[in-house]
Amino acid sequence: MKEVPRMSTHSTLKSFLTVEEVAALLNVAEKTVRKYVYERTIPYYKIGGHVRFNEQKLLDWIAEKEMPAYAQRGRKRKK
Repeated sequence: MKEVPRMSTHSTLKSFLTVEEVAALLNVAEKTVRKYVYERTIPYYKIGGHVRFNEQKLLDWIAEKEMPAYAQRGRKRKK
């Protein structure tokens, strides 16, 4: 019989965030986070009917949303 590796409960629980925690992280209202979930624009999980967010996937999603500065895109600003 194969032995299943056990995950530390502490590290597993810390990697999932609630709607409230994500709203605080993004500095937006909880209603906005729920809208993102409804529109499926933010990565999330449904666990037992509760919406949860994987911390690393959320940080990756945030990084994807970064807009380059004008200087980085090779454009000059109009005077």
